[in-house]
Amino acid sequence: MPSLEEQFETAFTEIMLGDTGKHLLEAEAVTECLVNNDHVTVVLDLPQDEGLRKTITAAVEGRIGQIAGIGQVTVRMSDAPAPPPPQSEARQPQRPERVTYLQNYQHIIAVGSGKGGVGKSTVAVNLAIALQQLGHRVSLFDADIYGPSVPIMMGLRNMKPDINPQNHIVPLEKHGLEMMSIGNLVDEAAATVWRGPIVHQVIEQLLRDTRWSGGDFMIIDLPPGTGDAHLTLTQLLELSGVVIVSTPQDVALLDALKAITMF
Repeated sequence: MPSLEEQFETAFTEIMLGDTGKHLLEAEAVTECLVNNDHVTVVLDLPQDEGLRKTITAAVEGRIGQIAGIGQVTVRMSDAPAPPPPQSEARQPQRPERVTYLQNYQHIIAVGSGKGGVGKSTVAVNLAIALQQLGHRVSLFDADIYGPSVPIMMGLRNMKPDINPQNHIVPLEKHGLEMMSIGNLVDEAAATVWRGPIVHQVIEQLLRDTRWSGGDFMIIDLPPGTGDAHLTLTQLLELSGVVIVSTPQDVALLDALKAITMF
């Protein structure tokens, strides 16, 4: 499946800028395209032609609205005053605008480790279940792309999620938790031999296309180390905090310190 960026590029190349013979990207008419959950804001640099602007605006709203997962499209001109930022953004003007997912959760907690085999997934699963038993609404996302073990720990081995009519993945449920893992989408015996860009795309697709219901806590089980999956998640999410798991051995503690330094 094409990435969200590729789908936007395809959409813009299908919309021609009047009789110029150029599509919007060739004419460099798209100056910004910002995504926030299912809301997209497109900023266009168009000639001072009211009729042309209305036609292009309607075309962009219609075409971008066809992309799966997009519920609202706002189009404005680059010479129009920008809307005032929300109060939370006004307090942090230095933060660049970017795509962030899982904003319908109050807290997003990642569970990581520098070294594998120290009990990271065990801590993530038990932390999620303990929070749920305390009365919180909790979801669990297994982001360990290369060695997902959460499906086994949750008793959901070889279970495949449903796809709803909007092509969204419906999370699996167990012990009162919503759960999703790459281990529930690929053959258990298959080796996920993926380079960094593919890892980024898969994680983003799981965040974007899963119908997460939101709640108090999202617990994310990270792969060991300090690699592509960690960079992707810290770029696409607003983490509330990270739990670093280690055993007492010096070799495990050394790797744990590297993970702490990264975050």
